[in-house]
Amino acid sequence: MVATALVLLLSMATVAAGPDDAGPGAVSGVVVAPDGRPAPGAEVIAAGGDWDGEPPALLGRATADQEGRFSLALATNACLCERPTLWAYRSGSVAASAPLERSALAGLPVRLALGSPSRSELVVAAPDGKPVSGVRIVPRRLSRDDLAVPSTLAELASVTTDDRGKATIAAFRPEELVAVRVEAPGFGTQARDFRGLDGQAEVGPKGITLIPTGRVTGRVVADDPSAIAGLKVRVTTSVGGREVLEAGVAETTNKKGKKNKSKKKEN
Repeated sequence: MVATALVLLLSMATVAAGPDDAGPGAVSGVVVAPDGRPAPGAEVIAAGGDWDGEPPALLGRATADQEGRFSLALATNACLCERPTLWAYRSGSVAASAPLERSALAGLPVRLALGSPSRSELVVAAPDGKPVSGVRIVPRRLSRDDLAVPSTLAELASVTTDDRGKATIAAFRPEELVAVRVEAPGFGTQARDFRGLDGQAEVGPKGITLIPTGRVTGRVVADDPSAIAGLKVRVTTSVGGREVLEAGVAETTNKKGKKNKSKKKEN
């Protein structure tokens, strides 16, 4: 009777397991281009977790071979991550994504299909309306399954504005790119969210008007002054009722604990 009950419990646990229960192991599969042919050189990224605004943690990375095949080893903490996901990226195509299922960890190959070329256009302007060049735009979140973009993929897909303040992100479709991070000289690091009431972003060019910055100074105090040397101080603020993460760019504190950073002015 006891043995029967134990078997029943194990069976129930197996049925209840889902993508979020993915454990450590190796994952393999193939990346294909929009036309269905192999996509050699595609970057394959495994990431999971989405806590408190932080991007998903990197669990593994590999490059597809000439046949589009890949194999990557996952970090041992994969089973602890929320919504583990596989991504594939190759310049000129929309990035692919798929939940990291238990079947993949059991050896079933994964097929990641890159999307047809797309253009997510962005235009950055200074507070006075003039275009700003040299602004780095990093994708942060998609409406696609409400996924946060892992840092490794975000770096690959990031773009820089030209003399007209324009830039185009090709890795994601315009309607699914709902949040970005903007790194602008003289304006610190600012975040922008393009979501509408339906959770989608507008299809047309996305305008970003930078918020004016001020300067904040202060002092970090500790019983042991040497303990505070080298600290970094982060400032947050709210714009339009929405919290903006990374609102200011903090400089490393000096030996006396002083800090000096730019911070967006609030209207």
